[in-house]
Amino acid sequence: MRPLSLISLVPHPAYPHGHILVPDTNILLGQMDLVESPLFDAPLVILQTVLDEVRHRSIPLYNRLKNLLRADDKRVFVFYNEYCQDTAVYKNKEEIANDLNDRSIRTAVRWYGKHISSMLGSVRVLPNTYPQVVLLTDDVDNRQKASSEGITAVSVRNYVERHFSANQYNYLEGTVKVAAFDTPVLVVGRQNMNRAMQGDIVAVEIFLESEWRIPTNAVVDQDAALRNDDADQSDGEGDEVLQADEEARIAKDLAEEAKGTRKERSPTGRIVGIVKRNWRTYVCHLDPTSLSSTSPTSTATQAVFAIPTSTLLPRIRIRTRQAPQLLDQKILVTIDRWDITSRYPEGHFVRALGKAGTKEAEQEALLVEYGVAYGAFGKAIQACLPPEGDNWIVPPKGDKVWKGREDLRELLICSIDPPGCQDIDDALHARPLENGNIETGVHIADVSHFVHAETPMDSEAAARGTTVYLVDKRIDMLPSLLGTNLCSLRPHVERLAFSVIWELTPEAKIANVRFTKSVIASKEAFTYEQAQLRKDDINMNDPLTHSVRLLNSLAQKLREGRMRAGALNLASPEVKIHMESAESSDPIDVKQKEQLETNSLVEEFMLLANISVAKKIQEVFPLTAVLRRHMPPPAINFETLKDILKKRRGLDLDVRSSGALATSLDRCVDPTENSFNTLVRIMATRCMLSAEYFCSGSVSRDTFGHYGLASPIYTHFTSPIRRYADVLVHRQLAAAIDHSPLHASLHSKDYVERVLNNVNRRHRMAQMASRASIEFYVGLALQGRGASAVNGVREEAFVIRTFRNGIGVFVYRLGIEGLVTFKGEVDFNAEAYTISVPSTSKKGERKSLSVFDKVVVNITVEKNANTQRDDEEQAEAGAQQQAKQPPKRPAPTRQSTGKDKSRTVPFRPPDKLQNKFPANVVRNQKYNVVTFLPIVFYEQFKFFFNLYFLLVALSQFIPALKIGFILTYIAPLAFVLAVTMGKEAYDDYKRHLRDEEANSAKYLILEPATADFSDAPPTRAVPSSKLRVGDLLVLEKNQRIPADVVLLRTSDSSGTCFIRTDQLDGETDWKLKVAVPSCQNLASDRDLLTLDAEIYADAPIKDIHSFIGTFSIHGTASNDSDLQMIPKVEPLTVENVLWANTVLAAGSAVGFVVYTGAETRAVMNTSHPETKVGLLDLEINRLAKILCAVTFALSLVLVALNGFRGLWWIYVFRFLILFSSIIPISLRVNLDMGKSVYAHQIMTDPEIPDTIVRTSTLPEELGRIEYLLSDKTGTLTQNEMELKKLHMGTMSYGSDSMDEVAHQLATAFGVTAEQMMQRIGTITGGQLATRGRRDISSRVRDVVLTLALCHNVTPVTNDDGSVTYQASSPDEVAIVKWTESVGLRLIFRDRTKIELQTPQGTNISFEVLDLFPFTSESKRMGIIVRDTKTGEITFMQKGADVVMAKIVQRNDWLEEECGNMAREGLRTLVVGRKKLSEEAYASFKDSYHDASISLEGRNEAMAKVIAQHLELDLELLGVTGVEDKLQEGVKSTLELLRNAGIKIWMLTGDKVETATCIAISTKLVARNQYIHQVQKLKTSDAAREQLEFLQNKLDCCLVIDGESLQLCLNTFRNEFIEISTKLSAVVACRCSPTQKADVARLIREYTKKRVCCIGDGGNDVSMIQAADVGVGIVGKEGKQASLAADFSVTQFSYLTKLLMWHGRNSYRRSAKLAQFVIHRGLIISIIQAVFSAIFYFAPIAVYQGWLMMGYATIYTMAPVFSLVLDRDVSEDLALLYPELYKELTKGRQLSFKTFFSWLLISVYQGGAIMIMSLVLFENEFLNIVAISFTALILNELIMVALEITTWHLYMIISEIVTLFIYAVSIVFLPQYFDLRFVFSVRFAWKVAVLVAVSSVPLYIIKVVKSRVSPAVYSKLV
Repeated sequence: MRPLSLISLVPHPAYPHGHILVPDTNILLGQMDLVESPLFDAPLVILQTVLDEVRHRSIPLYNRLKNLLRADDKRVFVFYNEYCQDTAVYKNKEEIANDLNDRSIRTAVRWYGKHISSMLGSVRVLPNTYPQVVLLTDDVDNRQKASSEGITAVSVRNYVERHFSANQYNYLEGTVKVAAFDTPVLVVGRQNMNRAMQGDIVAVEIFLESEWRIPTNAVVDQDAALRNDDADQSDGEGDEVLQADEEARIAKDLAEEAKGTRKERSPTGRIVGIVKRNWRTYVCHLDPTSLSSTSPTSTATQAVFAIPTSTLLPRIRIRTRQAPQLLDQKILVTIDRWDITSRYPEGHFVRALGKAGTKEAEQEALLVEYGVAYGAFGKAIQACLPPEGDNWIVPPKGDKVWKGREDLRELLICSIDPPGCQDIDDALHARPLENGNIETGVHIADVSHFVHAETPMDSEAAARGTTVYLVDKRIDMLPSLLGTNLCSLRPHVERLAFSVIWELTPEAKIANVRFTKSVIASKEAFTYEQAQLRKDDINMNDPLTHSVRLLNSLAQKLREGRMRAGALNLASPEVKIHMESAESSDPIDVKQKEQLETNSLVEEFMLLANISVAKKIQEVFPLTAVLRRHMPPPAINFETLKDILKKRRGLDLDVRSSGALATSLDRCVDPTENSFNTLVRIMATRCMLSAEYFCSGSVSRDTFGHYGLASPIYTHFTSPIRRYADVLVHRQLAAAIDHSPLHASLHSKDYVERVLNNVNRRHRMAQMASRASIEFYVGLALQGRGASAVNGVREEAFVIRTFRNGIGVFVYRLGIEGLVTFKGEVDFNAEAYTISVPSTSKKGERKSLSVFDKVVVNITVEKNANTQRDDEEQAEAGAQQQAKQPPKRPAPTRQSTGKDKSRTVPFRPPDKLQNKFPANVVRNQKYNVVTFLPIVFYEQFKFFFNLYFLLVALSQFIPALKIGFILTYIAPLAFVLAVTMGKEAYDDYKRHLRDEEANSAKYLILEPATADFSDAPPTRAVPSSKLRVGDLLVLEKNQRIPADVVLLRTSDSSGTCFIRTDQLDGETDWKLKVAVPSCQNLASDRDLLTLDAEIYADAPIKDIHSFIGTFSIHGTASNDSDLQMIPKVEPLTVENVLWANTVLAAGSAVGFVVYTGAETRAVMNTSHPETKVGLLDLEINRLAKILCAVTFALSLVLVALNGFRGLWWIYVFRFLILFSSIIPISLRVNLDMGKSVYAHQIMTDPEIPDTIVRTSTLPEELGRIEYLLSDKTGTLTQNEMELKKLHMGTMSYGSDSMDEVAHQLATAFGVTAEQMMQRIGTITGGQLATRGRRDISSRVRDVVLTLALCHNVTPVTNDDGSVTYQASSPDEVAIVKWTESVGLRLIFRDRTKIELQTPQGTNISFEVLDLFPFTSESKRMGIIVRDTKTGEITFMQKGADVVMAKIVQRNDWLEEECGNMAREGLRTLVVGRKKLSEEAYASFKDSYHDASISLEGRNEAMAKVIAQHLELDLELLGVTGVEDKLQEGVKSTLELLRNAGIKIWMLTGDKVETATCIAISTKLVARNQYIHQVQKLKTSDAAREQLEFLQNKLDCCLVIDGESLQLCLNTFRNEFIEISTKLSAVVACRCSPTQKADVARLIREYTKKRVCCIGDGGNDVSMIQAADVGVGIVGKEGKQASLAADFSVTQFSYLTKLLMWHGRNSYRRSAKLAQFVIHRGLIISIIQAVFSAIFYFAPIAVYQGWLMMGYATIYTMAPVFSLVLDRDVSEDLALLYPELYKELTKGRQLSFKTFFSWLLISVYQGGAIMIMSLVLFENEFLNIVAISFTALILNELIMVALEITTWHLYMIISEIVTLFIYAVSIVFLPQYFDLRFVFSVRFAWKVAVLVAVSSVPLYIIKVVKSRVSPAVYSKLV
C-alpha cells in the first residue's frame, strides 16, 4: 500500500476534512463508467472480497478494474481484507454468500476507519478532523446495517447528486444544496455555473472561506441583459465567450455588493462537472428580435433564440427554416448540446403547440412543461374496467362482492363537496348511540375493488400518480368511468365503500374505531354552501340535517383539540375563477375562495380518518406502510421572516415548535389591515418544508410526524380516485383487517419507495400545473378587464420583498405575485428591508417602500409585439399567353375509330388526331353567364315554400287581390333571393379563379426546332390547358402532373422515379414508377424527337390500379442507316404510367401524354358537387304544403258558408292572401339567420380552433348523423410508422430497450468498447458483461441484417444533402429507419445491388440476385442476395404470420406472440431466412426461368417453383411489430360516436392487412370481436356465399376489398347494403375515390338516414361531396378535401364537439324556431278567420298596414329569434351522455305530431283571443283591434318564455325591449289605438283576461307533462 502522505484527500461538500471511498461489489458491476469518470477523484479502496467477486461475475469488468488500479490519474488501492486478522470474517450457519460478503465489507470499512484515525492521531492531527472512510453502496439493507454499526454509508445517488437551482430573480446566480452546510452553496457568474441548468446534478468545488460571497439582492433579467445578442455570433474560443458585454457590466456592478461582511457570507463555489443533465422538452417562444427575417415567405435557415417559459432557464439557440411562421406560436424545443465555447445551449424545434395566448396552446404548454401525462387511456386500460360500463351496479347480496362487507345502506350518509363535483369519493354519517356517545363514519369509495395490482390500469395510475386539476379541465388518474360513476358516491345509488367508523364521546374523544369494507347508499350530495344553509336553517329539523349539525359540532371539537396540540393554521393564496357562462371557458372575474364551516367539517373528519388508518397499517406493516410526513422546518428557514416582522412591525415569531409557531402567528395582527395576518401566514407557509409520502421502513420512527397537523403519524386514505398513494393505503388496510391478502409488491420496501418517489414528484408537478393554470386564467380575466401590454389594471398589493432595484409584490385579491423594477437612482437598505425611489408626482421628493407596505400596482399582461399578425392568403394567377401552333407532324400509322376510346398515338401526332381528344382543361364551376340565373332560380323555386311566396307576391300586382302594403310581400322574398344569389355567385367566382390558376400553370414540352445547335433538347412552355395527347411532357421535381402520361425517361440512370399520390388515393408514401426501357436506354431526351414509335392505350377507365397498353418502336426517323429494324413491342402496365394530379417527388422525367381533361383518372374519379339541402328544410317544405292545403280549405269553407255569393272566386284568392301568414316568409329569413348564428358559434368555438363552415345551410344536419364514413390515412392515423417491438423467441425488445439491440448488433460486428463509448456515450457494466454471449449477438445480427436487406426501399438524397427513404409502403420505411437507428444503415440501393453501413462505419455490399415483391395474394416478400465479400447466398423472406407460419421451421411461440402484437394494434411481420449453396441456387434459377416463360399459368408456375425450392423450413429469425400512429383522440372519439348510435365505416385505399390493424388499434373493432375478411371475389356465387354468412353473423366486423365490394354492388346491391348497414363496423379497402362516393350515396338511398363523410385528401373529395354532410380535415395531404367539404376541421377528434354539441343544438333550436314561427303565422290567421266568419265572411283584414308589418318584425321577431340561443343541457352533459344525441336522430323534434300539436295550440289561442275580444266588445271596432292585438303580442312573448329551457341574457333583453317598443309604438299609431281607452283600467283587465285564457292552460299542461312524462335531458339536469 502506498503511504498515506501520497494520497491527495480531495474535499467533498459532505466531508470537508476529506474522505476515502470503499465501494461494494454492485457499484463496480453496475456503475463502472461512473467510477472511471473524473467525478470519482477521491481515493478508492477496493477490498479483496469485492475484487474476487467482480472477477467471478464479469471478466471484462475485472480487466477494466485492473486498468483502473494502474491508472496514474486515479488513486485506487487494494486492501486484502481476507488476509488481515482484524478484518477476516467466517461464515455463520445458514448465512448466504451475499450476506457474508456484505458483512465482510462492513467489517473492513469499520476497521479501516479506526486505522486511519489512529495513524493520523499519532501525528497530532486535531480530533474530529480526520478523513472519513465511506462505504459506497446502493443496497438499502446494507446501508441501514452499516449505520447501526456506526459506519458512514452513502448511496451513489446521494454521493454524486447535488442539484443546481437557478435564481428566479437573478439569472447570473444559483445555488447547490450540500449536506455539509446549513445554507446552500452560492454559485455566481456564468463561468462558475459552467453551463449548468436548473435541476442538473452537478459536482461542486467549495472556495476558500476568504472567497465566499453574499447573495445579491438585485433583479437581473436575462432578456434585458442579452437583448442585443446575435444568435449567429454567440460562439467563440475559450471561456470568455460565456459572458456577453452587457452581462459582464452587470456582473461587475454586482461584484462589490456581493462581498459583504464575513458574517453575512454564504459558502461559495463553482461547478466543476455535470453528473447528469436534467434536459427535457421545453415550452418556449421565439425572441422576435433574434430573427434576421420575419417575412412569411422566407425559407432560409435562421439561428434564433427560443425563450423558455420558465425564467430559471437560459435562452436556447435553434436553427430553423420556419422561424417566421413560429413567431407567434408556443413551441416545444429540445436541447441537443451545450458546447464549452457557446453562451447558449443548442437545440432544435420539435413541434408547435398553437398560437401563443390561446387557451388550447397555453393549456397544453403547461401540461408539457410540468410533465403531466394527459394522453387518453389505452385499450389495455379500458379492458380492465367492468364490461358493464356505466350500467354496472352492486350485485345482490350473496354475490362474492359482498364477502366481508357490511351492509350500511340504511345509514343516513351524505357527501359534502365543491359545486359541480362529479368524483365524489367521500361521504359522512353521524348518529347518537344509546350510551350517550356518537357513532360517526367516513366512507371512502372502494377504488381498490376495481383497480387490481399489476394490471395495466394500476400501472397507469401508478405512473400518473395523481389527478391534475386545472381551471377548466381535469386530467384523471383513473378512467372517468370510475371517477365520475362507479367510484363516485352519488346520492340514491348503491356503491362499494371502505368505511372508518368511530365511537366518539360528546367531547369528540375516540372511544373505539373499526375499519370495514361496506355497501352504502348516500342519501344526499350537498355542496359546501348547501350544507351550510341547511345547517343554519332553524326551520329544518329532519334527521339528515340533525346529522350534519352533529358532524359540525364534533368537527369543531376535533379542530379545537388539534389546535391545542399545536396544529398550524396556515394559508395559501386561493382564488376562484368566475367564467362567463357554463358553456364558455372565458374568465370574467377572480375572487377569493370563501371558506365555510362545512369546509372545515369535511376536513376534520378526513384528517381523523387518515390518522386512524395510518396507525392501523403501520401497526400491521411496520416496514412497508405507506405514510405521509411533514418534517419540522429548519429554524434558518424562518430567519428572514422573523427579522422582517421584528423590524417592520415589532412582532416576534417563535419557531421552537409547531404550537409555539401557531401561537405567535395568531398574534401577528395589524388592527388597520385585516389581510395582514393572512399575508404573514402565507409567508410562513413558504418557509415550511413540503410534505411527502414515504415508506415506514425507510426512515426512523421519530421522523414519522406531521408538523403542520401536530400528529405523530399520518397518511392519505380519503381520495383514492385522485391519489395513487391512497390506493396503496386501501390495499394495506384491507390486508390489515384480513379482508384480502396484500399483494407481494407491497411487501417490498424497494417497490414502495420507488412508487412513492414517483407519486411525490407527480404531486409536486400537479400542484405547479394547477397554479400555472390559475395564473393564466387570471391573466385572461385581466385582459377581459382591459389589461394589455400597454394598458393596465390597477389593484392593491403588499410588498413582500425588496431588492436593490425593485420590489416583489403580492396582489392579494388575485392571488398572484409580480416584480416591480425601478430605473434610475434607487436607495436600498437591505437591513431595514426598505427601498427609496424618486417620486413620480413631485419632483425632487422620494418615496420609501418597505416589506408589508400596501401599494397600488398597475398590472399589464405581457405579449410579444410580433404575435399579433394577420394571416394573409396570397394567390398567384398565372399569366394567360397565346401558345404558338406546333409544327405539323406525319400522319399516324393507326387511328382509333368509332366510339371506341382506346387510342394508338404515334410520336409527333398530327393536329387532327390530337384535336379528337378532350382539352386538358380543369373546370369546377357550376355556372356560366348564361346559366347562372336560370339554374339559381330553379334551385330556389323548386321548393314549394319559395314558389308559394312568389305567387303571393305576384298576386299583389292585381288590384282586385291587393291587400295591405306590397312591400310586406315583396321585400322578404327579394332579400332571401338576393342573399342566396350573392353567395352562389361569390362561391362560383372563387372556383373560377382556382380553375384559371390551375389551367394557366406552365409546363415544358419537347418539340423539334427548325434550327437548334445546342445539346439541350428543344422545349416550349405551354399552359396546362393547352397540353394535348401525344405531347412529350418534361417534368421537374415537385411539379404536379397535369395529365395522364406514360413515363419514357427519368434523370435516374436506373430508369425509375418516385411520385406522390396523396391527392389521388390518399396514401402519402411515395410510389416507384419505371420508365419504358427502350426510351431510358436512349442517349438523351433529344433522341425521343426522332424516334419512330407509337403508344397504344386502352380506353380510359376509373380504376387507378390498372392500365393496359403497349409501346411499339419501329426504328429511327433518320435515313442515315439502311438497316431495317424489326418492330419491337413492350408491354405497358400501371407502373409505367403517371396519373394526373400526382407529383413527381424526385429528379426529372419525360412523359408521353395519353389522356387529357375529362378522360384522366383524377377527373373520372371526381364527382361534381351537388347543391345540398338539409333534411330540416325538406321537412319544412312538406309542412308548407300541408299548410297551403289548410289555407285553401279554410278559404273555401268561408266562401261556402257565405253561399258562394258575388265574385266568390275573387274572395277565395283574397282569403288565400289574407291567410298567407300561415306560411310566413319570415320563417325562411329566421332559419337562414339562425344558420348563420350556428355557423358563427362553430367557427368561434375555442375548443375546435380553425374550424370553418363552408356550407352554412347545413348546421342542423350535424345533429342527425347516423352513419359516419371515414378515410383512414391522415384522418384516423398520422401515417407515421414506427417499429415498436422485436421478438426473437427467447428475447423480446420493446421501444424502450432498442439500445440493447444496438449494443448486441455492434458486438456482433466487432465494435470495441472504446468505439461503443464514442458512438453511444456510455456502456453499462451489464452490457459489457454480455459481450461474451455471442449467440445472442449473432441472432440479433441475423434478424437486423435480414430486415436491412429484405425490402424495396431506396435511399434518396435531397437538395440539402439529407437522405430520405422511399418505398411503396410506410411499413418498409419504418423498418429500414429502425435498422439505421440500431446501427445498420442503408446507403445505396438499385436493382442489382444493396450497400449497408455497419456500426463500425465500414460498408458491406450485397448483390441482388432475385426479388419477389409483396402482393395482396402472397402476403409476403422475399429476396435472394449474395454477400460480395464471402460469396454466401441467402434467401430472406418476411410476411404475414398466417402464411409464414407454414413456411418457417416448427416453433411454439410464433402464433402467441403475433396474437399479442395484433391485440396491441401492431402490424406484424415474420422474418425468416435460408442459406443456399451455389448448386441449390442454380437449380432454382433454372426451374424459375422455365416457369417464367410458360404461356399458360405463368404466375402459378413461378409461385410453385419458389415454394418447392425456397419456402421450405426457413430459419425463424423473429417477429416485428410496427405501429401506425393514430391521430390524437381517435379512440375516445370513435367510442363516443358509437355510444351516440352512429355506425362507423372506414373506407381506405390501403391494403386489407393495414386497414385491419388500424381498425383494431382505433377500437373501431371491439375487443375479441370477430373480423370477417372478404377478398378477391370473382363470381356472383362466391359473393352470395359471403352475404349468407354475414346474414347469420351480424355482430362481426366486415373487412372487404374494393374488387369484392364492386362485385357485390353490381350483383347483389340491395342485399349487400341491407346486411352491411346492420353490422357494427365495416372496413372497405382498396377503394377508389368513386367507390367511396358510391357507398355514401348507396347508404343514403337505402337507409334514408343522414350520412357524414370525413377525409383529408383529394381522393376523398368525391365521398365528401356525395354525403349529406362532408367534413374535410386540413392535414398533410393538403387542403383539397377541406375546400370541398361543408365543414373544415383540423383534427378528427373535433367531430365530437361538432356533432354532439353544435349539431345537436342547431337541430333542436331550428326545429323549435320553425314551429314557433309557423305558430306565430297560424294564430294570426285563425284570428283573421274568426273575424271574417263573424263579420259576414267578408275578406277584410282585421289587422292592416303597420300592424301586420310590425307583427312579424319588431313586435315578435327578436324574442322568437332568441330561441336560437336556447339549450336544454350543458356542454359537459352533452358530451358526457352521447345517448342524448341518439334521441335526436329519431327526428322527433320536428314531426307531424309536434306540428299538429302546434296547430291545435294556434287554433285554441287564436280562437280564444278573437272570441273573447268580441265577448268584451266595446262600441267601436278600433277597440277590438287594440284589445286583441295587444293580447296577441303579449301571448307570443309569454309563449316564447314558456318554450325557453335555459335563459340567455339576449332572451331577457329581447323580451323586455320588444314589449317596450310595442308600448311606445301605440302612441304613434292612433289610427289603430284609442289612447284614452288604452290607458284605462278597462283595457288593462280585459287584455289580462284574454292573455290568461290563451296562455295559462298551456302553462298548466306543460307543467303536468314535465312531471308525468319528462324529457330525457331533464333527468340529467
